[in-house]
Amino acid sequence: LNLVNDILQISKMDAKSLVFNIVDTDMVEICRTAAESARTSLNPGVSIETKLPAHPVPVQTDILRLQQVFNNLLSNAKKFTDHGTITVAIEFSPVPDEIRISVTDTGCGIPADKADYVFQRFKQIDSFKQGTGLGLSITRSIIENLGGRIWLDTDYHNGARFVFTHPTRQS
Repeated sequence: LNLVNDILQISKMDAKSLVFNIVDTDMVEICRTAAESARTSLNPGVSIETKLPAHPVPVQTDILRLQQVFNNLLSNAKKFTDHGTITVAIEFSPVPDEIRISVTDTGCGIPADKADYVFQRFKQIDSFKQGTGLGLSITRSIIENLGGRIWLDTDYHNGARFVFTHPTRQS
């Protein structure tokens, strides 16, 4: 059922018929909620931390779609982290009216030469792990539809670190 839903969602995004419900919200609260939800079913010896500002970070976004982004990123981090830490952070962005969010883990990591490969449909680096290879493709489509970008930080070598940008206001 999840596979069918993922394929339907990709088809709607490709056809530009997926409806986004943009509302005013707080990115700090979205990050905090995502981290709290991800704390269920963690491997023993794995913790989830947040590095978030003490003040609200107002954005205009589709909360459900952004929750799906976090679910995909955090599910992957949990799947590939046997011990250590998964961190959700809001970071400084040098671009005005944009925020930068990262999901970082201390798992097995992703080779730099696979940085674009992991965002392709039905592609998986470890075919022995459960999954369809659609999560990061869907994540990229959602982020791009919200006016942002997503990438694998190839300078990070202690696991995997995904970074995405999000505009503070939708045009």
